[in-house]
Amino acid sequence: MPKVFISHAWEDNEVSRKLAGCLRRDGAQIWIYYTQVEVDGRLPEVFERAIEWCDTFVLVWSQSAATSYCVSLEWQMALNLKKTIIPCLLDDTKQYDVFQNLLHINFNSFDQGYDNLIHALNLNTKENKTLSIDVEKAEDQIPTALRFRRDPKILSVDEAEIMIKNYDFFDNKRNDKGRGIEKKYQLQNVNGNSVIFEHASGLMWQQNGSSELMWYDKAKKWIEQLNQDGYAGYRDWHLPTLEEAMSLMEWERSNDNLYIDPLFDKSQYCIWTSDLAEKESQAWVVFFNYGYCHVNYFDFNNFIRVVRYFE
Repeated sequence: MPKVFISHAWEDNEVSRKLAGCLRRDGAQIWIYYTQVEVDGRLPEVFERAIEWCDTFVLVWSQSAATSYCVSLEWQMALNLKKTIIPCLLDDTKQYDVFQNLLHINFNSFDQGYDNLIHALNLNTKENKTLSIDVEKAEDQIPTALRFRRDPKILSVDEAEIMIKNYDFFDNKRNDKGRGIEKKYQLQNVNGNSVIFEHASGLMWQQNGSSELMWYDKAKKWIEQLNQDGYAGYRDWHLPTLEEAMSLMEWERSNDNLYIDPLFDKSQYCIWTSDLAEKESQAWVVFFNYGYCHVNYFDFNNFIRVVRYFE
């Protein structure tokens, strides 16, 4: 199974997203980033680790890619690491001399270009399965770049703001230019329950969550019962810490005007976290309807969405 890093300019998101989806469908492991990135001298660490992880570097080449500093850093690193590089040509933009001896694939016709690419990657589409992956194999998908704190703590407002900016999470009040981590979601049905794997962090989320709003103390009892019942076959679900919950925050509205990926149930527009506030009887809450986090008293009502680590 090839491990593919797709390098592309932000302006070529549409065709690159289509390419990534087709390759995943046909059995490849994919790393791709869709958000515009500003770099200053070097690649973000998560990009470097992903290029080290891949065995094939697919370069979506266009006028936009040729003028992208980030794309330039990516293919230079791939060259230095002696990765297999396959330029996929969207237009007639001149290529650098270092590309001359590489296999080039013309993508003026996506279907023809894709057929040539899967042949180069030795993908047999007739034998490959769909996007669904066994739970036991989920950890093999994409290299994990980070781990969030899973143990709850008392978190001051200043500490929360520092954490949000450190991870560049989007927060309408504290970091409205934040773009967060590049998430790699996979929706799957496990033992009759819908869960979402997020491969960048190794987190496994409920797709939905509680069907009703509830007080904080009732929320903890709700999770205890969920674990007793063995939701999706597991008994180690927990209320997310603030950084785990904020990792779900998107920087623009979707999903019925919420700041969360449409894969998630839109009913849970605000969720409790396990982190407490400095003031007594308060805990942090993430509001996907407003795009920020805030503290609520224990007797306020919020929804629950539990999480566990699958890696």
